[in-house]
Amino acid sequence: MRKCIVLLSFFAVAAPVAAQTLKVVELILNRPDVLDVMVLGAPKYERDSSNFIITQGTPPYSFEWKKTSTLAEKTFYDVIVLDGRGCSYEIATFVSNAPTLVEENGLPVEMRAYPNPVAAVLNIPLSGAEGEKVDIRLFDAAGRLLLKKAADGGASEYPLSLAGYPAGKYFVQVLTASQKIIHSIVKI
Repeated sequence: MRKCIVLLSFFAVAAPVAAQTLKVVELILNRPDVLDVMVLGAPKYERDSSNFIITQGTPPYSFEWKKTSTLAEKTFYDVIVLDGRGCSYEIATFVSNAPTLVEENGLPVEMRAYPNPVAAVLNIPLSGAEGEKVDIRLFDAAGRLLLKKAADGGASEYPLSLAGYPAGKYFVQVLTASQKIIHSIVKI
C-alpha cells in the first residue's frame, strides 16, 4: 500500500465576475516519482534491508518493522518504508528461523540462537544435552569473556540476556561434556 501526502500551494486572483458566477478548477496530479519498493528474496534477519529494492521516491529511506505472526520456521513482518518526503510503502515479508545443524564429534546438535540480530534476550534452544551440565559463555569480538552462565541440561531453551551490552558482534559458546558449539551473533 502506498501513501504520499502532497502539499500544494497556489493562489487565486479575484476578478470581477458577473452575477455571482462560481468558477471551479479541476486539478489532476500525477506523481511518477512516488515511492515504490520490492523485496528480492527473504531478509536474513529482522531489520535486514539489503534485499529491498527502492525505485523512485526521495532519499533518505527508513524502515519500520512490525511483526505480524510466527510459524514454525518463519517470522512474518509488515515493513513500512518511508522516504524523505514522508511517502510510505508497506510490504509484507518473512525471515527464516530455520535451525542450523551443527555436528560435533559425530553427534548432531540442533542449535538455533534467535533472534539474531538480538536487542535484549537471545534464546538458545539445544537438544542433545539432556542430563548434562551446560556452560554458556559470552565473548566480545576481541575474544574477552564477558559472561559465564551455568545451566541445567534438562531445560530445552536457555535465555541469555544481552541487555546492557553495547551493539556489536559477539560469540556465544555452549559447552557440555560431549560438545562445544560457538555461535556468532549481532547485538543491535
